[in-house]
Amino acid sequence: MDLADGSSLCGRGARNGRYVLTAVPNPRIAIVYQNDDLGKDFVSGFKSGLGDKAASTIVSEQSYDVSDPTIQSQMVSAKASGANVRYFAGTVKYAIMNIRIRHELGWEPVHLICSTAAGVETTMKGAGFDKAEGVISTSYIKHPNDARWEDEEEVQAFMAWMKENLSDKSPKDNGAVVGYMTSYII
Repeated sequence: MDLADGSSLCGRGARNGRYVLTAVPNPRIAIVYQNDDLGKDFVSGFKSGLGDKAASTIVSEQSYDVSDPTIQSQMVSAKASGANVRYFAGTVKYAIMNIRIRHELGWEPVHLICSTAAGVETTMKGAGFDKAEGVISTSYIKHPNDARWEDEEEVQAFMAWMKENLSDKSPKDNGAVVGYMTSYII
């Protein structure tokens, strides 16, 4: 599937990879990812963004299954690799664990997460804003959290729909935004 800018779905991971190469001198990258198509697609995109530097910059790759109760051991291994960059590719439940465990370990690499797990109301609030500070991700939507979009017709339509149909829910919840977009397409 191509997005409006011509990139593929895994291209969002590619933007994170390109960002690392421009923003981090001598990156040493640890990846923790969900061992399924979602996680693998984001990792593939991330590696494509790193291009020929992927092999020399990735020092650790740790996977987990959605049936795993925790990702503690993967995070400990990732930290032990000496990485100064972290890339997480998975869903919200494990993104929250990822952020909390990184914080508990006192590990402060450049911390990137895939767009699927980048919700402010879900992931960041769930992990604790103090623990999530500095997390970097990309977005492919005009999110109502972002003041630069508040005057956009599409965002105003979404906000009106939320007020009328889901007034007890937060319009800042990524689930609400993605659900609205998906229902609109269907």
